[in-house]
Amino acid sequence: MELYAQPNLWLNDPRLLYHEGIYYLFHLQGPRDLPKPPYEEMALATSTDLLNWQTHPLLLKPGAPGEWDDVAIYTSGYIHHEGRFYTLYTGLGSAEQGRVQRIGLASSTDLVEWERHPANPVLEADPHWYEADPDDAPTYNHVGWRDPWLWQHPDDGMFYAFITARENHGPGETRGCIALAKSIDLIDWECLPPCYAPQTERDHEVSELIPYRGKWLIIFGSYSFGLGMRYIVSDDPLQWDSGDLGKPILGSEALMEYSLTTAPAVHGEGRDAVHLVYEWHPDHPDHPRVRGRVALPKTLAGDFDDIHLRMRDDIAPCPDCCMSLDDMRQCGAGPWLVQGSAISLTMKGSATVPVAGRGARTVSARISAGDGSAGGFVLGDGEMSVMLHGDGRLVATTTAAAGERVWEVGPEGELALALVDRHAEVYFERRYLGTLCALTFGDKQAALRTDGDGTCEIGEVGVRPIPLS
Repeated sequence: MELYAQPNLWLNDPRLLYHEGIYYLFHLQGPRDLPKPPYEEMALATSTDLLNWQTHPLLLKPGAPGEWDDVAIYTSGYIHHEGRFYTLYTGLGSAEQGRVQRIGLASSTDLVEWERHPANPVLEADPHWYEADPDDAPTYNHVGWRDPWLWQHPDDGMFYAFITARENHGPGETRGCIALAKSIDLIDWECLPPCYAPQTERDHEVSELIPYRGKWLIIFGSYSFGLGMRYIVSDDPLQWDSGDLGKPILGSEALMEYSLTTAPAVHGEGRDAVHLVYEWHPDHPDHPRVRGRVALPKTLAGDFDDIHLRMRDDIAPCPDCCMSLDDMRQCGAGPWLVQGSAISLTMKGSATVPVAGRGARTVSARISAGDGSAGGFVLGDGEMSVMLHGDGRLVATTTAAAGERVWEVGPEGELALALVDRHAEVYFERRYLGTLCALTFGDKQAALRTDGDGTCEIGEVGVRPIPLS
């Protein structure tokens, strides 16, 4: 089993829709050999479990020369209404050298074949509220009006679009806002004032409105607080506090992830969640880190002050799938590294297990670290390590440019790494912390290690294929 990616293509801005037992993952894609593709198109993959994916023909390509969307297609939002599916999608045209983003409408009966509406574009930035002239848009010199998220009010049937936009006043670096527009028929739209404008961000990317535990969340991409995803909470989906700067839910500049999307949970409570991870291409002259693969599916969980992602129940390591320390010793694998020195298989609390270079494996151990001790995993001749220290710090170190990452997690708990291709997803007590790039796994080893004389108490260690292949 290999998680979804498109060879030699960027994979950007996913949108997840669940309908009649099937997940539909809409996403952008474009040539990987460019640092920021001027040409992007809308693609689709489908799955019944968020692990195994089927690709489909392209949904929307840029329009014919001279059309309003003949340069690129950007992120879309989707909705089901009266037996048809509708999407608002972003388009860029050559008339302004791709400097003006507009929004068009398309419809479908099967989510695969889409028909553009003849009245396109149906929604443009209103200069009363938003930047609408690329020559009067400080910092970017283009009109930002993209990533529409569609929602229909259950009381009056009104459609609302939440849009990545920029206010028409203030410093250029902090004009980012989430614009709001409404329509009764998806064709004629009225722009409203921004629903969220904290004046802290250059953009609020790929915002997504979701119900959660009786309230509403908006999840959006953030730059000002480190590249990643944040969330804000409200009792009313149309009323948001711009003084609330939100809380982080995914990612940072040090990690290899971005673009979170969710759907109503099929596996357990909360919401099913999918995000992207970067792939590392050190030989690329301009942009060695590109978004390239869908991560393992997760569950959106936690109280409103601490919403986070967790390992999904059917992916979590289980005792029945684990191998004992004695079983590990019989494998004959090794050696391990402890403070740079090779040690023997007989050291207390140590174990080594082989890690396949492709597909997915989960390595886990229950670790209790006392003062001055540290225990965790070493991957690939020390290229990556994730170590729990006695003071409750979980320290991840990798030879990739992501460098070192530190989390405050507590002095004991289950540390798990899900190993997929060149990446290691890090979990502590099943809470997702982040993804690291190890550059190469090959057929090398993942080692469970202790520092000192084995003061770290280590229980079962498991390495297993994820069973949904």
